[in-house]
Amino acid sequence: MGGIPHDVFGMTTKSIHQYVLGIYRKLNLDESQVTKFQTGGPDGDLGSNEIKISKDKTIGILFTICFMNLFLIVF
Repeated sequence: MGGIPHDVFGMTTKSIHQYVLGIYRKLNLDESQVTKFQTGGPDGDLGSNEIKISKDKTIGILFTICFMNLFLIVF
């Protein structure tokens, strides 16, 4: 179980963040004025680093915990 294996696909925090910034530019949004509810993290390296480097206002984080095939969704 888990998310996308970022090491296999060469995904980095900076590459994901640049993708998001491109979306903001396309929509003519100022990153510092955006509020974000993030899925994933903050314990994963991509998710936690995204929170650290972004200038947006992260208002919530959704992540799941899997233990013995039981899933817990944490808000």
